[in-house]
Amino acid sequence: GGKGKGGNRGTRGGSGGVKESDKEAEEAPREDEGGDEDEVLFERLVAAVGVNVPGGAYDPDKLSERETEVALHLARRCGFRSAQAALHHLRGDFAAALACHLGAGGRQQQQQLGASDGAEATEATPAPAAAARAFSYVRGFLEGASGGGGGVSGGAARGAMFAALLGAAPALVAADAAATAQLLLAHYPGETQAAAMLERLAGHRRLQYDFLTAAVRHKQALQEAMSSSSGEAAGGSSSNTPAAAATTATTAPAAVAAAALGAWISQPSVCDAYVRLLCEYDPSAVLPFLQHHDHEYDVRHCIQLCRTAGVLDAEAYLHERLGDLETALELHLADVERRNRELEAAVCSGAIPCCHVAGAGAGAPEGVAAAAAAAAGEGAEEGGAAADGDSGDDGGGGSDGSGGCVFLDHLVWLLQLSPRLALIMQGSLGRAVTEAAERARSSSSTTTTLNNNTAASTTTTNPPTTPAE
Repeated sequence: GGKGKGGNRGTRGGSGGVKESDKEAEEAPREDEGGDEDEVLFERLVAAVGVNVPGGAYDPDKLSERETEVALHLARRCGFRSAQAALHHLRGDFAAALACHLGAGGRQQQQQLGASDGAEATEATPAPAAAARAFSYVRGFLEGASGGGGGVSGGAARGAMFAALLGAAPALVAADAAATAQLLLAHYPGETQAAAMLERLAGHRRLQYDFLTAAVRHKQALQEAMSSSSGEAAGGSSSNTPAAAATTATTAPAAVAAAALGAWISQPSVCDAYVRLLCEYDPSAVLPFLQHHDHEYDVRHCIQLCRTAGVLDAEAYLHERLGDLETALELHLADVERRNRELEAAVCSGAIPCCHVAGAGAGAPEGVAAAAAAAAGEGAEEGGAAADGDSGDDGGGGSDGSGGCVFLDHLVWLLQLSPRLALIMQGSLGRAVTEAAERARSSSSTTTTLNNNTAASTTTTNPPTTPAE
């Protein structure tokens, strides 16, 4: 290091760089013991010496362009990706630095990644550790922890980093869509940047869906945080207190970000694109989105999208907005009929896990009766059928051997009819409903067992009574 670098330049000669024999060694990185410590020392040395940037003022105490290439060759040969990223960052090549953190290996691979828009999800998803390093690198730079790179500073540096983010957008979103959305919307909250990111993902529909979903959730989180902070500030005694000032300082950036994000998502083109993606990847979420963003999309265009995808409940809602109640009612009835057919098929095939069958009822459909007979046969083979007609299931069904009945878990019926109900069931209200249904099933099972025992002890041939759940 130091002043001895001049001799090195003389012995190397010209501006050649790495010898051909040395390039062959890049194919097989060396695995030395203590490699992590060596990489840290390597990176510190490079940062201490610095590099000369092409087009900048030459500093004889820093690495020349040729020496920087030699250092990069050594880092690649040893598998020092972090050191490679540091060298690329110091000379202002943020795209190559980000590619190294993601494990892509350099500028050439980064360009190949950018050229793969035509194919859906052709690039590999970065490993979690590599993605974490990449996000940490970008976040640290944008927050000022890493300083400028390669003489690039201020707005030019932020612009160069945004270009690097666009280049690596598919890999970043594939690794962590939420982290990508938060990073972008926190440091580049403008509509132009968000639109550019969405356009960059144009060849990857699933990644577009993941990114937009993360953006919508991030907007909701910002709004909830602002509401909570506003409530705390309103509860204070004075707006001139240090606590109130701190709250204002904290919520101001969030308010700006939420406003910018809301303005972008509210654009009809963005909303329409998201509705199309929801119809494709999460049809049950289309109606809630339309209900919460009722002034941010083209109603007639979304009707066509929902009709093409067969999302009947959302299409009916949109017709209601237009005042076409007759068509909306027809769609609701068609949706109920379709759900009933799906439910009947699920019952007959045994796809509902909480289906309690205790024999074939007299009025049961043919498919249900067949399922009941099959279940009864399996129960007889396992020795689970009792001579006195007691039922061993916990769902409220029983049989006295004189024909029997079919009892199903009504909660499962509801989940089959409405997939959105599954989201509600995850909350406290859903848990309360589940517990109440369990108590009802237990009570019904006890009542039915008593009735069956009474019927078995007498010689009556009355059919079993259906429990009321």
